[in-house]
Amino acid sequence: MTVNPEGLQAVEIDNLCDYDMTTNNPNVVKLSDDSSRRFLQIETTSYYKNNYEFFNDYLQNVEYNPVALRQIYQRLFNFDYKAVVPSLNFQDVCCKPSISVEDSARHKNLDKTIWFFEDWVREHLNLNTKDDMEYKTKRYLGCILIGARYPE
Repeated sequence: MTVNPEGLQAVEIDNLCDYDMTTNNPNVVKLSDDSSRRFLQIETTSYYKNNYEFFNDYLQNVEYNPVALRQIYQRLFNFDYKAVVPSLNFQDVCCKPSISVEDSARHKNLDKTIWFFEDWVREHLNLNTKDDMEYKTKRYLGCILIGARYPE
């Protein structure tokens, strides 16, 4: 990002900020197949809401337990991060975890033209197999591009 302090020359710096956002909107960031942004979306539930027994147990057995905290610390300290990110480039998009929530957001962010053609193909073509759909879709799009009438 560019920083322009008053009275000094503008300089480029790395933006190392880490933002946490909480929202009910499952499509909070624009993700697409060619998106290189490093977002991690996590779907949460209210499964433990008002479960005081669970949280009291957690406090006693984890937060107030020095042995448990030491074991967690040792596990994190000995974690083999090189197995997860061999290049040690933690900014690398290919090393980012992917979950179904993110895949759903990517699908929702498809270009509107693709949505239109997907719906049209489903509605107008009798498709028996995936190969049949691929062939008929390419043939239909080819007819549109050359201005020909699609044969029935």
